[in-house]
Amino acid sequence: MPRHLGADDVLRLRTAADPRISPDGRLVGFVRTEPDPERDRDAAHVWVVPASGGEPRRWTAGERGDGMPRWSPDGRRLAFLSARGEDGARQVWVLDAAGGDARRLTDLPGGVTELAWSPAGDAIAVVAVDRPAPASEADRARPVATRRLGFKADGLGVIAGIAAHVLVVPLDGGAPRRLTAGDSRPGGLAWSPDGTEIAYADAVHPERDLDRAIHLFSVAASGGGETRRVTGGRGTAACPAWTGDGRLVFAGRAVASDLLTGLFVVDARGGEAAPLLPDLDRTVMVGGPAYPGAVPQVTAAGEVTFCARMGGCVHVLRASLDGGRVEPVVAGEREVSGFTAAGGAIAFVAADAGHLADVFLRDADGTERRLTDLNRDLLAEAPPVRPERRVFTAPDGGMVEAYVYRPAAGGPAPLLLDVHGGPHNAFGPALFAPYLYRQELVGRGWCVMAPNPRGSDGYGLRFLEGVRGGWGQNDQLDFLAVVDGLVADGTADPARVAVTGYSYGGYTTSWLVTETDRFRSAVAGGLVSDLAGLYGQSDMGTSMVADELGAEPFESWTPYDELSPLRRAAGIATPLLILHGEADDRCPIGQAEALFAQLRRLRREVELVRYPGASHLFILNGRPSHRRDYQRRLVDWVTAHDAGG
Repeated sequence: MPRHLGADDVLRLRTAADPRISPDGRLVGFVRTEPDPERDRDAAHVWVVPASGGEPRRWTAGERGDGMPRWSPDGRRLAFLSARGEDGARQVWVLDAAGGDARRLTDLPGGVTELAWSPAGDAIAVVAVDRPAPASEADRARPVATRRLGFKADGLGVIAGIAAHVLVVPLDGGAPRRLTAGDSRPGGLAWSPDGTEIAYADAVHPERDLDRAIHLFSVAASGGGETRRVTGGRGTAACPAWTGDGRLVFAGRAVASDLLTGLFVVDARGGEAAPLLPDLDRTVMVGGPAYPGAVPQVTAAGEVTFCARMGGCVHVLRASLDGGRVEPVVAGEREVSGFTAAGGAIAFVAADAGHLADVFLRDADGTERRLTDLNRDLLAEAPPVRPERRVFTAPDGGMVEAYVYRPAAGGPAPLLLDVHGGPHNAFGPALFAPYLYRQELVGRGWCVMAPNPRGSDGYGLRFLEGVRGGWGQNDQLDFLAVVDGLVADGTADPARVAVTGYSYGGYTTSWLVTETDRFRSAVAGGLVSDLAGLYGQSDMGTSMVADELGAEPFESWTPYDELSPLRRAAGIATPLLILHGEADDRCPIGQAEALFAQLRRLRREVELVRYPGASHLFILNGRPSHRRDYQRRLVDWVTAHDAGG
């Protein structure tokens, strides 16, 4: 008999990522990830599936995680990253497509974060981390000095003094050629079509920690030459791709503080970058943890293919390099989180309401077929509840799109209001492992509401900017409007409403319970409670908070005080569960501790759960046991405090 998905199924879910179609179009490589409960970590390996359909086969056997598969230009080899060594550093390994064992190509002390084949297939460019292993315990305890911001990164810890460089590694195993020097952290490697240059993005100017600008550079692949800065100004650049006529297409922003990421084009010899699609009022999504999308690619036909957020979905679009034409390639009610193009075909990874991320192939004639069904057995055993897309009207007339998960019995039912992070992210219809608690609650007779209030991505720049200068205040009416809408139509019981959210959603949860007592319970994960503290403590604090609030703290403390839930903690009467990673450098755990301390001193019902070693994104890629525990506690807290339970 079918059952509902639940928090425990976190330990069973498989996902696909980073699809790579072979140059001859016959095979698609991808990364399959699944939990390894015994080791309490995820296992990731490179798998390959025929493009015509058939059973996928596992090609790699690393124990610590394999990834970033990349075919050689002739399709005879597959390079990938694997952390198989004793030090756990990821190195480049190469497999023959005809069979045999993988051979290790690099042995770089700090490991490799990125790889790209040369057009001739005789070498691989890499980004190598310049972080020698400490020789002793004294080295590990040595003080770290910095004169710049950006000295730490969530998931990595303190990175001051750690650089990265572009190297070219001959395929025959010869000595690597180092192409860059100094205090750099390059990314987005792109070989020129003739193989003489490598373009990349980096920030090396003296005030890069203050203006946050990121520029494009190019360097001779032969080594020994000077790096050439391609772009300048106050904007950002990432993911360059060469065109056939000597230009670079890249994803970026004209000014670092802009919210919309767009496509730009620039002469590779240097010059003024111009927007390629100035009228595209949507975010170009380049992909990353918790943010779907993929790196833009230039095809032989003189087009650029890229991902963009369209409402709560992420689609693949194609544009001519003159900017005169844009058309959808992969659309529908789904979220694309990776693609690659070859010979007119596109291999992509997408998730929808009934499936997690799987691999698909779209032929040149538009025919599409599914190549994997990684969770077939589990989803047959526990079919997902598909959300209904609804549109609600806020008191000021603004429209708010939301995804509503309804119980089979109908209403009025207890309601969980779920708030996304960002604040400039968005909820979509796709099944996603961190939100299995929605499925379990629906199975228990709850309704779950996942809205995209003002400030959400996918609805244009004006909507995206709607929360700036008014965190909590500007979007509060949107949240209450969607709740009121479900109460009015008989879906939700007004006396049985709970609220939850993570990151900015944790902030919003904490804010809402200072403003109203209509929520029976609340669960705030990875929260923000003190904006002044966030400004200086977060790895992104100074680069985000002032832009969002409209003032630096030394210019005005007013928004930092007025919009901080911590300053209003005395107004919280709602039972509050706080879930937080101890190694969170994005929203440091002191944010949770400060709010917990006040509420406990006020003798309010509050509980703090700390996850050792967990970074901000642990609910996505942390220990499987932690991910399961997070969702289990959330479900247990809101159901235990349900007035009708």
